[in-house]
Amino acid sequence: MTDQYAFFFLRALAGIAGAGTIPSAFRLILTIFEPSELHLALTLFGLSGAIANGTGLIIAGLFGFITAQGQMGPWRWFFRMITIICIPFSLLALSLIPRIKGEGHSSSSARDKLKRLDIIGTLTMLFAIILLILGLTLGASYGFRTAKFLVPFLLSWPLFVGFFIWESRLPEGYALVPPSFWRILNMPLMIFVALVVYSWWNLNQLVLVERFLTIFNELPIIAALRILPSGVAAVLVALLVPPLLARVKSYRWIIAPGLIVCAVVYIPIIYSHGEIYQGGYWKYYFPSLFVGSASAMIVFLGINITVMTSSPPSMSGVAGALLQVSLQIGAVIGLSIQAGLLTLEEGDIGNFHNVQASWWFVFGWLLLNAMLVLVFFKNNKAEAEEKQGDVIAVV
Repeated sequence: MTDQYAFFFLRALAGIAGAGTIPSAFRLILTIFEPSELHLALTLFGLSGAIANGTGLIIAGLFGFITAQGQMGPWRWFFRMITIICIPFSLLALSLIPRIKGEGHSSSSARDKLKRLDIIGTLTMLFAIILLILGLTLGASYGFRTAKFLVPFLLSWPLFVGFFIWESRLPEGYALVPPSFWRILNMPLMIFVALVVYSWWNLNQLVLVERFLTIFNELPIIAALRILPSGVAAVLVALLVPPLLARVKSYRWIIAPGLIVCAVVYIPIIYSHGEIYQGGYWKYYFPSLFVGSASAMIVFLGINITVMTSSPPSMSGVAGALLQVSLQIGAVIGLSIQAGLLTLEEGDIGNFHNVQASWWFVFGWLLLNAMLVLVFFKNNKAEAEEKQGDVIAVV
């Protein structure tokens, strides 16, 4: 593949296909597991992401040893590896995944099923998200005062408003995101807080790897190994913490303190002056990456379990999809704002003052979300069960 536009098109198709597996997996988990098993099942599902986060950079670093060019280039072999992994699992899925039909599947006509797809709502939300992401991406590259940012960014908001107006007019069962979904206890809050979760990892890992490669001229595998504590901590948390989470009465005291710790660990690396030698890495970066990633994983698990266990099975796919949309949009927002902050002073990423500014931004973002959770998170179990019962009755 030598044409850049064809490459982008295929990457977009791959992203759509990959994104489609998440809500399907959530619905499958909530359908085949008993309520008492959901905490463990959802945690193990989240563990796969932690393992990928911990091993992805290492694998990419190993491909950096390939020095060939053209069709034998290292980045091409990375995509070939992804294909080699995906094809066998997709074939196994055809035979191993049980065939689960949705409610009303057999009694619905073909025309009724088409209406339930909510094509207008789907396209409206799709174009709104595309315009928002496009605007933030172009704003980071060309400036947030240019038309390349303002036009798509401003156009996205009327589409978002139109989407919710359209959804409110549709009967239950026909809306992409039913209005009753937002009445589920803590759901709007969790979807909003999820925006910051991936940004904890993205806003330090990508900058650090690029600095290790370009400023300190380290090998890709060495740069990846320096980030490894982040992945190891996430995996350890996903393995050890779930039994403790099952005993927690209120996830407020899991999510809010976790967000605060995620913010606090940025302080050592902000004041590290960007140095990694003479013990700088072990003094500042290693503990921050390990403790911060562990806390971020706890926050992720808390949000994930809160969202999925609060949703009735009929809305599990919607809940999983919206959670992933929130996580991914948050990552784009964080990276776009960071890209803009990296140009505050001359030197771009080589000027550590720019890097510090971007980390202060995520520091404040994390604390803001922690305060929102402390104030607005509701932990009344009776109220939660009553609210969930009302939603199930409506559905």
